[in-house]
Amino acid sequence: MRKIFILLMSMLIFISACQSKIINDCPDGLTKFSKVSLYFGTSTNEGIITNEEWSNFLDEIVTPNFPEGMTIHDTYGQWKRPDGGIVKEPGKVIVHIYDINEDKSENIKAIINGFKERFKAQSVIWEADIICGSF
Repeated sequence: MRKIFILLMSMLIFISACQSKIINDCPDGLTKFSKVSLYFGTSTNEGIITNEEWSNFLDEIVTPNFPEGMTIHDTYGQWKRPDGGIVKEPGKVIVHIYDINEDKSENIKAIINGFKERFKAQSVIWEADIICGSF
């Protein structure tokens, strides 16, 4: 019986540690929103994506999918290639906050796929969260 109790308690602790942050209520003056952050590396086999290339990508792919607006951050990061080499590169992060009742998954996929196709990229990191905010 003691072993079962210890096992159940261990499982409960493990499960609670794996749960993501759940927002039930926001403080007064704030509302629940969905937030997506997309992380783009800007180095390609042909070199670094130029400001003009990035601007065209925003105009042609991102803006039609996030017409309400977004914030873009310049970044610098690194990642490990499958062969063990380290790639260090500049990047961009697009942050889009939108109504929690809206499903933007197709819009997000269109942006990610558009970037991969246009720049022959391997991946784009997609991060999603629920936040409290105000406009």
